Amino acid sequence: MTFEEWMKARPMNEIYWGDLKAAWDFAILQEREACSDICDAYSADKWALYKGHAPHGGMEEGRAEDYVQGQSAGAESCGVKIRKRSNV
Repeated sequence: MTFEEWMKARPMNEIYWGDLKAAWDFAILQEREACSDICDAYSADKWALYKGHAPHGGMEEGRAEDYVQGQSAGAESCGVKIRKRSNV
């Protein structure tokens, strides 16, 4: 649902349009940041596994495997792309 669709469903005074649009945009940015944070956490965990750092002990399956390094890089890239996405 776009902001415009949401607004059409509500009879509002136009004075509040700017405030509501700002709140809508802020909520989108907060959700986008929360999604990016999930990617960052996943990336950090996979990198720690790849390098054998805490919380991993260095003996787990995936240690120093290219696939795990790729998972880390992919998640990091995804987080960056989510943050760069525009509102339009």
